[in-house]
Amino acid sequence: MNRKELYDLLDRMAKSWPSEIVARKKVEEFTGGMLTGKTVANWESKGDGPPKLKFGRIAGVVVNSKRTPG
Repeated sequence: MNRKELYDLLDRMAKSWPSEIVARKKVEEFTGGMLTGKTVANWESKGDGPPKLKFGRIAGVVVNSKRTPG
C-alpha cells in the first residue's frame, strides 16, 4: 500500500469515528488493531504520519480528509 492509498483508507475510517482527533492510546481501536499508538509515535519521531496534537500529557492525531500525502 502506498502513502496515498494509506491516507485514503484513513480518511474512510475517519468518517465513522466520532471525532476528527484520535488519542494515541485509541489508535489501535481506530485502526481495528492494525496499528498501535507506538507505531504512530515512531512515525512522529521520524517526521512522518498524520498531524500530531498534544494536550498536556495526552498525545493524539488529527484524522480528517484535509491532509495530503507527502
